[in-house]
Amino acid sequence: MPKATQQAPIEASSSPVMPDYLAEEECMHPARTIWLENIERVLKNGCDDGDSDFFARYCIQEAGYRQHVRRWLAGDPEVSAPQTSAVESLRKMSELLGIAGPSSRARFKGLPASSDNSFRNNGKAPHRASRS
Repeated sequence: MPKATQQAPIEASSSPVMPDYLAEEECMHPARTIWLENIERVLKNGCDDGDSDFFARYCIQEAGYRQHVRRWLAGDPEVSAPQTSAVESLRKMSELLGIAGPSSRARFKGLPASSDNSFRNNGKAPHRASRS
């Protein structure tokens, strides 16, 4: 019976790695710009090479969104307002990357929920006063 060989555990690099298709294809230039604008921010939130593909998809989607909004604001008659689903998708992705504002970064820093948040008890059983 052959002996099983042990392999060294795979370790993540310290930062996301830009996929070849994003780095090499000319049509991806706008997405590369988004990558460079945001790489430091996602690094601060703990993203590593395991997040590379997700971060690349975010950059591609954000680049497309920006292009769409530019055409819409310029009055292009063939372009309507961005679909809510596209805006929502980008918001969710940016939250997962920790770049959607202070509340998206709170989970990375272990900060407690704000006490002035009126929704902080959502999903919890209501507090009932005991009867004596």
